[in-house]
Amino acid sequence: MMIEDDELREVFKTASEEHLQNLDEGLLYLEKHPNDAAKLEELLREAHSLKGDAGMLGVKDVATLSHQIEHLLGGLKKFRGKFRGKFRGKFRGKNYYSGFFSYPRSY
Repeated sequence: MMIEDDELREVFKTASEEHLQNLDEGLLYLEKHPNDAAKLEELLREAHSLKGDAGMLGVKDVATLSHQIEHLLGGLKKFRGKFRGKFRGKFRGKNYYSGFFSYPRSY
């Protein structure tokens, strides 16, 4: 769905890029500090906020993706001790979200 209002679209784009950047940086941080429960909570809030913003504006693809990220982070929170080290090297040096908003029609 396209957000018709230009100003609202720009606000959503800016806020979403910030959420995604924080998620990306946070995942890289957690790779090195897997026991940081506060950082994991912060990432859950970022994903939840992105999901809420997208849902409120009817941007279903972003809301769905954000929900999945939130679900995965919730699983990490629940099983944190069991997964320690399993994700080592999976996120290093990768910016998974760069270019997420490179296509204007996606929001």
